[in-house]
Amino acid sequence: MKRLLFAYIIVNLFVIAIFSQNSDYTKVYYPFTNKAELNIIENNYKKALRKYKKAFDNAPHAFARDLYNATLCAIRVNKLDFAYKCMDSLISKGLNIDFFEINNEFDTLKKDYRWEKFKSDYPIYKKIADKRINKQLSIMFRKMEDDDQKFRYDYETFGDTIKKIDSMNMKIFLDIIDKYDFPCEEIIGINSSLGKYNESFYIVLHHNCQKFSLPGNEKLFNLKNILIKAIKDGKYDKYTAAYLLILQNDSTIKIGDVGITQIINKAIPDSENKYYIQKYLSKKQKKEYDVYRAGIGLETLNDFYKKLIFFHINKNHSPFKFYVKYDKWVFNNELYSKFIKSFVELKLQ
Repeated sequence: MKRLLFAYIIVNLFVIAIFSQNSDYTKVYYPFTNKAELNIIENNYKKALRKYKKAFDNAPHAFARDLYNATLCAIRVNKLDFAYKCMDSLISKGLNIDFFEINNEFDTLKKDYRWEKFKSDYPIYKKIADKRINKQLSIMFRKMEDDDQKFRYDYETFGDTIKKIDSMNMKIFLDIIDKYDFPCEEIIGINSSLGKYNESFYIVLHHNCQKFSLPGNEKLFNLKNILIKAIKDGKYDKYTAAYLLILQNDSTIKIGDVGITQIINKAIPDSENKYYIQKYLSKKQKKEYDVYRAGIGLETLNDFYKKLIFFHINKNHSPFKFYVKYDKWVFNNELYSKFIKSFVELKLQ
């Protein structure tokens, strides 16, 4: 039985490789996962699960964070067979079974008769992960990360050395892309963060994009086309890639808020609870940004802010994983009156 299961998974991976050549994730995947996340904040887990299933059916592989969220939805609507399928997929990406065993969100499954089979099948999916994941690449990326950080504690003294290391790291990374394509979850695996800055190479890309935005660094490699292709091919997390694109400070990139966003919460005693963000876009610009965002798989700015407020209200304690984080500013009346002039109230429909 185990040999049959192993053979089935190998054949399935071959089908995925063929399928992946014709999938634009901005059209067949992200629109559905974006809607699924909105369904989650409305507590409509059944509808969210339908959206996740549609996304997974449309694309060669699902992102770890989406598989995890879909698992939680499936548990909440008692679709446990699908929950186990998602968990098997996560393990085949390299996630350790301890992640499920110590997480209270999976307590319902631990009482289910299929739980023991899930545990007994773990070595099979672990073997798939071991065959799929390129350990040599993982070692190279960790070394790149270590080299990147080695002298950064004193940029004034080691500035030239840091520049040389950054240049060499980018050359290595571009050579890896030429040989293996963009290093995705299927190649390098995942950890318990489920995709958010999961990769050791992220810091290398971050520093390249950060420096690219500065005057005099125009000769540095422009990662724009590589990142957009990785988004469309489903090779790289769209939010991480979008944040890196923003770092490059390219005027043609019209993304707006993503990831960590500053909000003002008017948390003054005896006042109405309201939320504000920095005012920098007109209604016309906002529409223009939403068109660009859709082209790289992002939700509209309005939908992003809905998710932002959801996590604020839940004080970041929601078990679901969205790429949303906020810096909360709380003001007294005097400071509030001063700063609010440059902010706009979030009115979400």
